Amino acid sequence: MTTNLQFGYYKTSELNSVYKFKNIGKNVHISKSANIVGSENISLGNNIRIDNFTNIICKNGYINIGDYCHIASGCFILGTGGIDISDYCGFAMGVQILSSSDNYDGSTLTNPTVGIENSKPNTRKITFSNHNIIGANSIILPGAELGEGVSVGALSLIKTSQKLLDWHVYFGIPVRVISKRKKDLLVAAKKFKKSQK
Repeated sequence: MTTNLQFGYYKTSELNSVYKFKNIGKNVHISKSANIVGSENISLGNNIRIDNFTNIICKNGYINIGDYCHIASGCFILGTGGIDISDYCGFAMGVQILSSSDNYDGSTLTNPTVGIENSKPNTRKITFSNHNIIGANSIILPGAELGEGVSVGALSLIKTSQKLLDWHVYFGIPVRVISKRKKDLLVAAKKFKKSQK
């Protein structure tokens, strides 16, 4: 028999007793079913929501999340190489953000069981700028840089060290430019911010 899973969210006031975040802002909601490891290396801004079954792993490195960000169900975020997420970013279900990855060229051993000195993983910072939106089940590899206003369609791959230009729509494996993205949301963001004061 299947039961209805209703985990609910920790409120900001409850989070300090559950996690030890480096910094935490106001109005932060994290699902009680989310798995967060290395919270002491994670900084959270204001108005953030992290949904069910998301895994955020940051035993090494760091993750900075800005204001008004949403991480949907089932995302996986690995902060070993460092991850900066600016304001108004959204990650749809199943997005994977990997700031560290095994070396695939065969010059070293792979996987964590052999130790970092023998595997020499590719570890690089990933940067998200304001107003980035990433479609479901997309994968972002180490060293990726997303300019302001970038949107990425579902099931896309952003390659290692790939740089995405401001205010463009990307899609594919690997991603390529589909079109320019409208900037109307900048006006909406200003109005929204004023309404929140």
